[in-house]
Amino acid sequence: MGKKGKHRRRSPIRAAATLAAAVFAAGGLGSWALSRDSAPVQPLPVATIVSQVEAAAAKLPRPAPRPKPRLVIKDVQTYVVQAGDTLSSIAQARCGVSDWEPLWRANRSEVPHPDAIKKGQILVVTCG
Repeated sequence: MGKKGKHRRRSPIRAAATLAAAVFAAGGLGSWALSRDSAPVQPLPVATIVSQVEAAAAKLPRPAPRPKPRLVIKDVQTYVVQAGDTLSSIAQARCGVSDWEPLWRANRSEVPHPDAIKKGQILVVTCG
C-alpha cells in the first residue's frame, strides 16, 4: 500500500502515463500546438536537415589526436634456473636486491608457488 495524505508521492511514470492518455484523448499534440489562425507547420526535407547538421559540425573545433600509449619495459631479461637457485638468489644476482616477490609476480603462470621453481625453467627477470 502506498502512503496516504500529506507525504504521498506521485509516481513519475504514472504521471507520464496520465499525460500521454490525456494527449491521446485530445487528438494528439496537433490541436494543442496550433492556434486557430496559424497554418500547419510543414516539415523540412531530410536533405536540408542533414546539410544544416553537417555545416554545424564543420564549425566545431576538432580535438587534437591523442598519442598512442606505448608499453615501456625496462631491463627485461630471461634466466634459466640452475640447481640450488631460489627466487631470492636470482633477484639478488640479476637485480642487486633480494626482494623475490616482483620476480614471482612476473612469472606466476610458470611458478604457482614461490618455492616451486625447477632446474631448467626459463624465468622472466624484470628489475625496477
